[in-house]
Amino acid sequence: MQDISYNKRFEYNWDVPFKVTLGESYFRFLDGLKNKKILGNICPKCNGLHVPARPFCDKCLVEITKWYETSGIVTIESFSVTYVKFLGLPDPPHITGIVRAENAVTSFLHQIGGIPYDEPKELDEKTKIGMKLKPVWAEKRIGDIQDILYFTPVDA
Repeated sequence: MQDISYNKRFEYNWDVPFKVTLGESYFRFLDGLKNKKILGNICPKCNGLHVPARPFCDKCLVEITKWYETSGIVTIESFSVTYVKFLGLPDPPHITGIVRAENAVTSFLHQIGGIPYDEPKELDEKTKIGMKLKPVWAEKRIGDIQDILYFTPVDA
């Protein structure tokens, strides 16, 4: 019987170029990031706040045209601390979280940082669901979700 080792380490590069048309709503959201603003839009029927902005409400299926500038403060809904290196992600340990702006009916994925620790395993204990975070902006912004380098605790 052949011995198969599953502990070999391989690096793959999956270069899949693509183009996508973002549309006016998402473009306006990204343009807001370029100007250090987290914008959302509000459904005229259910009053649901969508951050990131959307062209129509997922619940009511109506066009959303009313814009709203959030405070920039988000709340952690879920998170994961990563202790191993993954291609394209920050060096470990790092925290990826699902965050929600104000009372939005939507949430989004982003990096969480600025939490001091002595031992990496402390990040699991120091990061809390419900924790309030503020954006740390890139010095040079281009209208991209990565114009926010990461979110950090409000009291940091």
